[in-house]
Amino acid sequence: MKLYDEGKLRLQTEMNWLEELWNELGDYQNTVPQPLHFNDQQCVLVMSDAKGATAQDVITSSSGLKQMDEPLRRAGSWLAAFHSRSIRKRAFDPNPHSRWLLRSIEENNSGARRIIEHSEFSRIYETFTEYDELACQTITDYCVTHRDFNTGNLILRGNGQAFGIDFYNRREDVWVRDVLRFLEDGYIRFSQMDKGTICFDDLWNSFIAGYGLLRNDRAASRYFCLFYALNSWANVGLRRRPTKYDLGRLKFAKHLAQRIVAN
Repeated sequence: MKLYDEGKLRLQTEMNWLEELWNELGDYQNTVPQPLHFNDQQCVLVMSDAKGATAQDVITSSSGLKQMDEPLRRAGSWLAAFHSRSIRKRAFDPNPHSRWLLRSIEENNSGARRIIEHSEFSRIYETFTEYDELACQTITDYCVTHRDFNTGNLILRGNGQAFGIDFYNRREDVWVRDVLRFLEDGYIRFSQMDKGTICFDDLWNSFIAGYGLLRNDRAASRYFCLFYALNSWANVGLRRRPTKYDLGRLKFAKHLAQRIVAN
């Protein structure tokens, strides 16, 4: 159950989207809580029981990658099922992503934002611009993505079942966006526990082992991963005083960007 004191319109919209999603999922209906009832007067949305531990709880209580491997695989498996119902192939378009980053750079130059470690950011951005031509020649998979697939939005039950929640931002996008958001959040949450360092490649390999599909779209995926890293990097400077989570995002962004450029 979700109880809200305000925001009836948003809650009603969420109910409508959940009902639409539930009907679309078909054989995969057991991967999301079923919306049961919305009470407009009391502003209550009732869903089927999805009690369990969030992936965030599981990851932050882990001592290292060995304990994280199984929940990462389950997360990958859930996301593959969610994506599979809407996948369609189309030519990758790098232009919206390049324009978005250019806007961030212009805002940095005007003082509207501050890109931290700007010289290193600029060096990697030069490499990013070299990927455009290769990326736009690639056919890749687009699908309805969650677009906020952080570790708090996946519930893992003891019986092996997994439930995704909070689909308010869902929209068609490149398949790899949801993968990166989940791994970014997991990387940051684990790093904040001061239990040691963790490598992006290890997180990626465990997640993709569950996701189960290795696509022949390396140029597009590489381009989007580098865009994602640079965009996260640029966004850290939007706050006058970055939070601890923001600084974790910066660390992840640099780690991911440097890994892609090095390979």
